[in-house]
Amino acid sequence: MAIVDLVYFGHLREALGRDGERIDTPSHVLTIEDLLDWLAERGEPYHRLLADRGRVRAAVDRQHAGPDDSFFGAQEVALFPPPGAA
Repeated sequence: MAIVDLVYFGHLREALGRDGERIDTPSHVLTIEDLLDWLAERGEPYHRLLADRGRVRAAVDRQHAGPDDSFFGAQEVALFPPPGAA
């Protein structure tokens, strides 16, 4: 398990009604894609917000990260819309 601070920006922040949260992920959640899948499994509104992965980008400890990148050992994962997205 990994405790990490999730920080939300843009439409994610608005839809979730919060800036972020501290989560404790299960041991099988290792990559950004795993994290997004796990969050979507939490139900609404996560499922709806993360259904279109093209509308979500990630950064691990303030460095852009792709779907296959690990966040192991990270303190923070930020989720945000791609540049120019409404």
